[in-house]
This record gives sequence, C-alpha cells and structure tokens, in this order.
Amino acid sequence: MKRALGLTAVGLVLLLFGVSTLPARLLPALLPSELVRLSGVSGSLLHGHAARAQVSTGAGMLHLGTVNWEFHPRSLLALAPRISLNSDWGAQRGSASLEWRPGRVVVRNLDANVDARLLRTLAPLAVEGRVSLQFQNLVLRDGLPAEAEGRIVLQDARWNAPQVDHTLGSYVAEIEGDAREELRARLDTISGPVPARGSITLADTRYELDIQIGDADTRLATEIARALELFATPTEDGYLLRLGGNLIIGPPPS
Repeated sequence: MKRALGLTAVGLVLLLFGVSTLPARLLPALLPSELVRLSGVSGSLLHGHAARAQVSTGAGMLHLGTVNWEFHPRSLLALAPRISLNSDWGAQRGSASLEWRPGRVVVRNLDANVDARLLRTLAPLAVEGRVSLQFQNLVLRDGLPAEAEGRIVLQDARWNAPQVDHTLGSYVAEIEGDAREELRARLDTISGPVPARGSITLADTRYELDIQIGDADTRLATEIARALELFATPTEDGYLLRLGGNLIIGPPPS
C-alpha cells in the first residue's frame, strides 16, 4: 500500500512538472472558442499572459483586455483546481482567485473596477459611470450566484436620455447569504439627486426586487420621471419598483 501511494505521488509530481513546461500558446486550442478567446499568448500553462482575452456572455463577447494567470499545482491534490487571474484594459482592472469544485465555481478576493458601459453587453442600460466589485467570497452554480459576501458600488452614474444626460448618483449594494435559503442585496444611496434604497433577494432561482426611487424631498427630472412611470408605481415618496420572477438558466426550450 505504501509503495502504491509513493508511486502515485511520484507520478503526480512528474505530471505537474511536465505540465509546467508546456507553453501557454497551447491554451487557446484547449479552451472552447465559443466561451473563451485568447490571443497574444506567452509564458507557460502554469504562469502565462494573454495580450487580449474575451469571455462569452448572454449578449456576446465581453472584453477583458490583457490577462495574467498563475495556476496552483497543489490545488490538484485537493481535487479543486485553482487559478489566480489579473486583467487590465485601460481604466478597467480586475483580480480574483478561481477554484473549480464539483458543481460550482468559487471566486475569492474579487476586486474589479469597470466602466458601467460594459453593462450594455449584459443588458440594454443607457447608464454611464464606474462599477466596483469587491467580494471576499462568491460561489457560482450553473452560472448563477449561489453564495456571496461582498459589495457592488456604482459611482457617478449618469443616464443617457434622448435629449440630455441626467446625473443619477452613487449607490452601493451590500450582498450576503446563500441562495438555497436567501441571497440578499441591500441597496442604498451614497450621494446624488436620485435617491434609491431597498432590497433584491434570490432564493434558488426566484428573485424579488423591492426598491424605492426618490423621496418626498426630491424632485426628479421630467424625463427620469416619465421613464420610471413605465415600470414603477408612483407613491407619495417617489416611485416603488417591485418585480419578481425566475431567473432563466440556459436557453429556453424550443
């Protein structure tokens, strides 16, 4: 038994040594091009660099800019492959540690700063500003958030109306919990002329939004008020946005 374990350990060491010497230029051929695209690749599979990286989203490919990665070989011994990533594209920056476990991806120490216009690759939102993501822990199952501990900050948000840009403000969402019970985001206003506060919850795939926009002391611009009337309910203190439904996982059945 000890001899078998010893041979297995030696085999793993040799395998890791062999992988560490493989050039990073092999990586694009190993990854599905419909999900990840890399170009200008250099280094090794364990420590590499891509001059340009893109990942697939529901609205097309999202540009990450340059990416550096470091694979942690010892994570294979725990059957939980782990990789550290850093990306840089103009004012957009991000770093995180990704760990693959059965049925889920664990993201740790996520620290990213992106242009809010990138949200347009995910949803048709005519909003400008800066988005910061700071998560100590984020677990994804089937592409959906399952556990989280962190915050999202939208800074200096502006809405591109047909005639003029309107300043909205800066907002923070503190997120924590487990979607098997309840994953909750508490939304509040940091500053700005359009206050918003409320909550967003996710339980399994069921989501609910309960957000108050404006207050008794706020007079919203006419264009903003008209836009809110399309999907929110007028109240004495502004507008109440209440929505609920099920998040769709994958394409709908044909």
